[in-house]
Amino acid sequence: MMKYVNKIIFLWLYVSVLIGCTENKTHTVLELFSESYPLSIMEEWCVNEDSLAVIEGLICDGENLIVNDYHLGDSYTLFDVKSGEHIARFGAIGQGPDEIPLGCYGYLSKKYFFVFSDRIKTIMKYSLDSLRSGKVNGSPMRLAKYNIPNMEISRLIAIDDSTFVGSGTYESRYQYLLFDKNSRVLDYGIDVYNSTDSLFDIYTRYLANQGDLVMNPKKKEFASSVNFSSNIDFLK
Repeated sequence: MMKYVNKIIFLWLYVSVLIGCTENKTHTVLELFSESYPLSIMEEWCVNEDSLAVIEGLICDGENLIVNDYHLGDSYTLFDVKSGEHIARFGAIGQGPDEIPLGCYGYLSKKYFFVFSDRIKTIMKYSLDSLRSGKVNGSPMRLAKYNIPNMEISRLIAIDDSTFVGSGTYESRYQYLLFDKNSRVLDYGIDVYNSTDSLFDIYTRYLANQGDLVMNPKKKEFASSVNFSSNIDFLK
């Protein structure tokens, strides 16, 4: 008798599940999102094919658009955002006093384009006003030649001309470092996720903690994330 009752209960549950599944009607995109917003091109720019090479990255501040394209011996191309006008190429690639290594990371802030290379431990900035005034390949101003042991920097932002926030690895443990133009460490913090993992050495730990670092243009607040991570760090 109990076996018969169990079979009846199982059959009832099975039928209920089937009914429930058939009642869950799939919805179309238009049903899920009742309002639509068509996208349109506000302006179309015609850029001469000789002005750009393979684009490696874009940086924009609402007035200036800088394209990383490593073309004809220069690293960057500057465009006007509103008109699309090609303004200048800059960032001569080389080892001279006014040149930068290939593949330098740059950050746009307050009409200056800050560039750093951890390979040569140098931080520089370009004046966008100078580039806009017609100075061909305007020379950068060197802000610092730093030397901080046990620090590998992948991203850097200049708070001002003498104070910098770096993201990478410090002492093979910490994610962030605050330092000045004289290489004095002012602060550091936040353990990298693999700081105690013995499978990583100093270099592979640094490579595993590559990511992005941005600053609020109106406040000295920062946001950072490591590649392929779901976490975002906010710093003040």
